[in-house]
Amino acid sequence: MAAVERRGGGLTGQPQPAPAMDRRRPVTTGDVLAAGVSVVVACHSEARLGLLEQCVAAALAQQLTPREVVIAVDNNELLYHRVRAMYRSNHKVEVVEHTGTRGASAARNTGVRAARCPIIAFLDDDVVADPAWLRRLVAPLEDATVVGTGGSAVPRWQTSRPRWFPEEFLWIVGVSFKGMPDATAEVRNVWSENMAVRRAPFLGCGGFREGFGKRHDVSRPEDTEMCIRFARRRGDRWLYVPEARIEHYVPEMRASFGFFVRRCHNEGRGKIEMRRLTRSGLSSERAYALRTVPAALARYAWSAVRGDVSAALRFGAVGIGCVAALIGALQAIVGGPVEPEEVATPTPVLQSRVG
Repeated sequence: MAAVERRGGGLTGQPQPAPAMDRRRPVTTGDVLAAGVSVVVACHSEARLGLLEQCVAAALAQQLTPREVVIAVDNNELLYHRVRAMYRSNHKVEVVEHTGTRGASAARNTGVRAARCPIIAFLDDDVVADPAWLRRLVAPLEDATVVGTGGSAVPRWQTSRPRWFPEEFLWIVGVSFKGMPDATAEVRNVWSENMAVRRAPFLGCGGFREGFGKRHDVSRPEDTEMCIRFARRRGDRWLYVPEARIEHYVPEMRASFGFFVRRCHNEGRGKIEMRRLTRSGLSSERAYALRTVPAALARYAWSAVRGDVSAALRFGAVGIGCVAALIGALQAIVGGPVEPEEVATPTPVLQSRVG
């Protein structure tokens, strides 16, 4: 499951090294603010161009103004030229074309290589950040042992939330779900739709694993894999900061029961593939299955016997979602990884364009 475990193309310019962070002392808030923040947004479809405009407008209107917004267009030449034309006169927006491996993971990596600042914040193209989002998201990076942070997400339904949709499964549509921490906490992983990270270690660890993640209708946990890999190599911490909030647009199609089942299936399969890549356990998912899910079933069952029809529907959705995830996991165990030849091993990246 998509649980969060709580723990106690071509670039211009000459390559330059990123400013080093002194890990022997905490970094002050002033250091983080003085260094500047680049916001990276990956996009791939003309159908979401209006959402992209809203996303970029909100990023530029932050209380802590980013030094730049880098839009990485994934293998779509027409969209690249349209977006470049839209922001041609805005010196704070840079548009780069990604022509390598398809998918959000590789596009984000291209965006980071194009960015100029030592702190990178990621947004998906279908989210709108609260005005205080960036300030709250990067504040914990004043601690040099924190390699990255992630914030919360609330749904912005195109229609309305279906009455059968359980709160514990809101991760399916990319928003925070019941059972996540309600205050800043150390976690195993955060989500790439709302994340901040130090650029140097990001590139040093190879960034997102290209070929693994969101591609077409298949979604695999590229952000979880990256967080695990970073923590293992560096020993640094990830923090979940719920006050750093975004709104995530949920189109009508993603509110369908068919999407619910497919997403659960993909998640089950994706977590087994992630386990193969990271050789790590699934303690977070185990805790979700043994604590969050039973608590949800008990609560919905209790409300259902008292006449709450919506609770009865949510009870059924929880059960079906778990079965779909289990089937996906079993298929991955029996059938092996999907498209293994397209999943690249992350390697350190030459740091270009900082300053």
